Order: sequence, then C-alpha cells, then structure tokens
Amino acid sequence: MSHTSVTADAPSAPQGPAAASPVRKARAARWARGLSGLVIFLVVAEVLGLTGVIRQSVLPLISTVLGHAVQLLGSGRFLADLGATLGAWAVGLALTVVAGVPLGVLLGSLPGVRVATRAIVEFLRPIPSVALILLVSLVLGPGLRMSVTLIVYGAIWPVLYNTMAGLDDVDPVAKETHRAFGFSRIDTIRMVSLPSAAPFIATGIRPSFMDRLEQTGCHLPSDLFTHRVLLKD
Repeated sequence: MSHTSVTADAPSAPQGPAAASPVRKARAARWARGLSGLVIFLVVAEVLGLTGVIRQSVLPLISTVLGHAVQLLGSGRFLADLGATLGAWAVGLALTVVAGVPLGVLLGSLPGVRVATRAIVEFLRPIPSVALILLVSLVLGPGLRMSVTLIVYGAIWPVLYNTMAGLDDVDPVAKETHRAFGFSRIDTIRMVSLPSAAPFIATGIRPSFMDRLEQTGCHLPSDLFTHRVLLKD
C-alpha cells in the first residue's frame, strides 16, 4: 500500500506594491499624529490668548503671527534678506563639503598628520562660531565673507570627524586586497575607502545643513535688524 503525502505550500510574503503598502500606511499615520498634535497645540494657544489666560505680550496670537508671516511674503526687504541668508548658507555649506571631506580623508589616511594636528583640531573644535562673530567681523568686516566664514567654521567639524570615522571603519582586508592587485594608495582611497565611508560622510553633512540654516540669520546684520524691527512692532 502506498501512502500519498500532500504538502501545503507556505504562503509567500507579499512583494511589490502590496509589501510597500503597510510601510506607507505607517508613515502616513505618523505624519497624521504629528500634524494633529501641532494643530491641537496651535488651537489651544490661540484660545488661551483670546481668553487672556496667557498675555499676548508673552505669546502672540497664532492668527496674528500667521497674518504677519503672510504679509512678509510680499515684502521686498524681507525677500532680499531671505535670499541673502539662503545664499550665504548655500555657499558656506558647499565650501564646507569641499574642504571638510578632503581634510577628513587626509587626516584619516595619514596617521602621522592626524597626530600632528590633533592638538590644534581639539583646541578649535569646542569654540562655538557665535563666539567668533566679533573677531571675524573686525577682520573681514560685515557681509557675505563674514557669514560664509562662520558657517564653514561651525559646520566643518561634523563633516571632518565623520569622514575620519568612516575611513577608520573601512575593512583593512578590502584595502590590502585592492593594493595587492597593484592599485596605488590614492586609487585605493578613491575606489574602496571613500565609497565605504560615504554613509558616514552623509551623516556628518546632514546635521551641518540644518544647524547652519538655523544660525545663518545670526551672522547677517540685515537679518538682525529686521528681527529687531519685527519684535519691536
């Protein structure tokens, strides 16, 4: 007597759009919760201001703030200051990447240079760029050069240190194997080290972009003057 065995195929995991659908739903749910919390906060702040629980001199009405923001969009002076701020931010961060990544590669690839410059780097890194505004303004004068200098100084450290960390994390076996095939040290850095360190470099660039955008306005005298006028009104 022969026995016939029947095996049931295990259900296959969903692929393609069906697999991505739960991810999109979860992302949309997170955004919805975040936006709902923001809307609730704004509504509560508006109500507290209208009822006098919170003085409007301490927390202006949200409707008033939004109204002034809409008016600023039609102000030529505000748009000019905004353009100057974003321009300085873009130039400063471009120079940060152009200077920070090669310096990180240099320090991360040459241990002797890294040790020789460690004292200078560790001395300069803790100094905030805000503390240098007066000194830089006296040397370079107010304007784009001062703003870009301070932006580069403040943003270069995450890029520099993450580039060095990325090079330190490269598999030494991969580098030695590449060198064994006759490639030069520069070719090994270009073809092995930099691609492996790219996630670290991107991690260092990302916070630099946002942090410098928040602080760029402090480096432009025209922006400071505009802020004082708005607060005074």
